[in-house]
Amino acid sequence: MIASTLGIVVLALVGFWLLGGVLLRIGGTLLVLAGGLALVLTGSGAAVLLLLAGSALWLAGRMHYALRHRG
Repeated sequence: MIASTLGIVVLALVGFWLLGGVLLRIGGTLLVLAGGLALVLTGSGAAVLLLLAGSALWLAGRMHYALRHRG
């Protein structure tokens, strides 16, 4: 039981290390686009929060990529 749990945790960490930066940047870009579209169409304050969340995700992905590639 403990060995399988540790194996799953290690597999998740390795997957995040390899794909995390790309997935965060793609997700952030999609959120920024959705937030921008919602802001244009509705003008709601929630769209601004969506834009901010997408920007933060994109920045986190960029930092993860830079950390991984020592850049």
